[in-house]
Amino acid sequence: MLKFLFLSLLLISVNLTSIDIIFADGHSQTNASIETISEEKQTNTQNDNGLIYVFIAFLITWIGFFFYLYYLSQKRRELERKINSIK
Repeated sequence: MLKFLFLSLLLISVNLTSIDIIFADGHSQTNASIETISEEKQTNTQNDNGLIYVFIAFLITWIGFFFYLYYLSQKRRELERKINSIK
């Protein structure tokens, strides 16, 4: 279960932090148009950075919450087994 949570978190974080790479399709595209595209990307990225961090914090919080619930359920089962063995 812990491996599954770790892999899920890893995949989500890699997906959120991936960088789009723009390749020129042909020789007709100039450096000026590539710079304009990269400037637009930087502007969009700067506007979205705060939202990404909020989402990551939200995601980590919920993953931690569910991990804590799983931990508590395992402790409860362990205590239940001990009580039954004492009876």
